[in-house]
Amino acid sequence: MDQLGFFHSVSAVNDLPPSLALSDNGFPDPIFDNDPSNVTFNIGETATLPCHVMNLQARYLYWMRMSEPNPITVGTYVYSPDTRFSVTKDHTSTHWDLRIRNVKLEDAGVYFCAVSSGEGREKHRRLIKLNVKGISINGSEFVNKGDPLVLECQASGFNQVSNYLECSNYNLPNSCQDCDPRFSVYPSGTLIIQRTLEQDMGSYLCVANNGVSNPAQRIVILHLRESLRASIEQVEERKREGETLYLTCSGFGYPTPSITWEKNGLPLRSDQRIKIQGGCLSLRVRNLALEDTGTYTCIVMNDEEKVEDTVSIQVTPFDLLSSTCVDSASKVKCSLIVAARLCGHTRYSRPCCESCQREKTRIMQRSSPILG
Repeated sequence: MDQLGFFHSVSAVNDLPPSLALSDNGFPDPIFDNDPSNVTFNIGETATLPCHVMNLQARYLYWMRMSEPNPITVGTYVYSPDTRFSVTKDHTSTHWDLRIRNVKLEDAGVYFCAVSSGEGREKHRRLIKLNVKGISINGSEFVNKGDPLVLECQASGFNQVSNYLECSNYNLPNSCQDCDPRFSVYPSGTLIIQRTLEQDMGSYLCVANNGVSNPAQRIVILHLRESLRASIEQVEERKREGETLYLTCSGFGYPTPSITWEKNGLPLRSDQRIKIQGGCLSLRVRNLALEDTGTYTCIVMNDEEKVEDTVSIQVTPFDLLSSTCVDSASKVKCSLIVAARLCGHTRYSRPCCESCQREKTRIMQRSSPILG
């Protein structure tokens, strides 16, 4: 508690002159006049928050903001480091109005003027709400590529406003005779882009100036959206064992998507045989084996959308009748490979081509009711 009888956390208050340490004893209660409890100002103007109090006597009046722990003013002394604040009082010392120069949107809120009771709390105070009218840019910040865009620069409370829009790639004054033919800019501050392109992305600045207060401004960042597309280049879907499979996927859209690959619903990653490169645009599988048969999926996605394209690859065994399909390994080794069911792996089926093909044919005939 300080010499004025109220609590706060500003150490500088302890430096008040001794003449401020006055008692309330014997003084009638202060009376606040019926001033407006809700005031509205335009951004950039000087806001005045009225406080008319009678019977102040030797007490001191102070201003605070409801959301702040420290006083803004005590008497005519300004404690806030913000130089925009000041207190004006008339010659009768009954009007103690708080003034805020160049008022900002963040100044909006509930304030109160109060009179110290001298007992560590204020018995008398009056609340007043400050509203600040600002500037706005109406229109979507996200637009699909190729769609039209309308941005409206509006400043509430600004009479005879001169509005204009600027952006990072264009300078858009009130008249736009030399602008891109897709652009139309009107004196009211409305911007229309007939067909949005990628280069239209960026920051658009709306400025309002009434020639009296400081210009007000607002920035909006435009983002383009383009529906995603995924496309795998056409390939021969039947491959032979030992061949190499090349798949290329193109992903389109905005925001820029990422590309991943799956086989039969499981993610594919690079290893000794599989190579994913070019930012996942291409997939290469060397030395194809029968187990590489399956559905390959290219997934194109961003934070807003996910699309995919698929291709089915069938890996066929060596032709049994081919003159190149012979056993190069010993008969014993090939018998062991067949018995261990390793013919599905190219490493084992290639040196035992004939034995593995014979086993595959036997299995197919046994499982087929027509051949069986």
